[in-house]
Amino acid sequence: MKVLLVYPRFRKYRQSCPELAALPAAAAAWEFTMPPSLAIPTLAAVTPGDAELRVWDQNVQDQPAGWEPDLVAVSYFTPQAFWAHELADRFRREGKAVVLGGLHPTMAPGDAAPHADAVCVGEGDELWPRILADFGRGELRPRYEGPPPERPAAARREVFDRSKYTLDADIVSFTRGCPYGCSWCAIPSAQGPRLRLRPAEDVAAELRSLAGRRVFAADDAILLPRPDVAAWTLDVLGRLGGASVGLFLSGSPAMNRDGGFLDALARAGTRSVYVVFGDDPASRAFYAGDEAAREAAAALVRLIEGRGMRFFASFGLGYDGFGPEQFDRVLEWCGQSGVRLAEFFVATPYPGTPFWKRLEASGRLDLPADWRLYNGSRAVFRPERLSREALDAGFARLWKEFYRGRDPGADAAWR
Repeated sequence: MKVLLVYPRFRKYRQSCPELAALPAAAAAWEFTMPPSLAIPTLAAVTPGDAELRVWDQNVQDQPAGWEPDLVAVSYFTPQAFWAHELADRFRREGKAVVLGGLHPTMAPGDAAPHADAVCVGEGDELWPRILADFGRGELRPRYEGPPPERPAAARREVFDRSKYTLDADIVSFTRGCPYGCSWCAIPSAQGPRLRLRPAEDVAAELRSLAGRRVFAADDAILLPRPDVAAWTLDVLGRLGGASVGLFLSGSPAMNRDGGFLDALARAGTRSVYVVFGDDPASRAFYAGDEAAREAAAALVRLIEGRGMRFFASFGLGYDGFGPEQFDRVLEWCGQSGVRLAEFFVATPYPGTPFWKRLEASGRLDLPADWRLYNGSRAVFRPERLSREALDAGFARLWKEFYRGRDPGADAAWR
């Protein structure tokens, strides 16, 4: 059996927002490339050894030539859905069987189904071997779903041709699922509301194998301010045996601020902490101009930067309740708190999330959706307190004004 795993293309900010064309590439959407998405290396890890497997990342290479797959599996997020469906339709016209999976098909299986012979809804660790077995018997079913795995499979990273990428980095999954129902996040729906911590030794072994390299966390749960999560994270770090890993971690303004915990992150080699100001309560207080929330965020900058880690701020723009004042508040706070590295994105309602459902119910979504615009650089809905044109203009303005006179490469989070 010949199996092709595909990661479709997507547009980065400078490709979809001409206003950012004059900015340095390092500022305008971080235009480096690296091996993407854990889905494909995870599927590769659970693919039986008798299958001939190839991987195609459409963002950096052409389709493998002179090789005809029997089965094509496409894994994708919402910003890739246009190209994923385009590819799937072509492969099916050529007589190939197509399986669609990933976050977008999981959250919007009805959108994926017309383009697929089978849709994988949920995590593929245990579903993928079932799909391959059914295909081998000629019994492929239109939809596969099941309970989430308790012990996620370890990724098989060598399936990517690393010479094709400009950044030598890896992604590691620490946890699956999340108990917090942030309106814009798909994880609780896609992976379940129960936080599943991987066995500490599994994660530590994976990190030890990547010592000396850049490692991006695929999830932000390890920075949650919960005693059980903090104890588990410290257990993982304690098992590294002195191996230093260039960690890039992510969280929210409500992340764990304990000094001993942050010290342990720094000792383990954490280079950057990516803090997303989204639609959670702490972020909403920040955008509302609450002085206590803004000072707490500034204190977090000092806690992180004071330990030699970079504070990388990410600001979501256009959430309900906030008008034109949000742009000035973000710029003013960045200047006052000494933030050196930041990115900005337009609030984007992904299918199936509470944010999507709220906008759909109020008739404020642009439907039918053009998934090419769902990369965080354009308003795809009618904002509550400003026009979509003002939201798009404010997004571009923040990029330009924050990076005016700066060298973003000097503070790049991946260095």
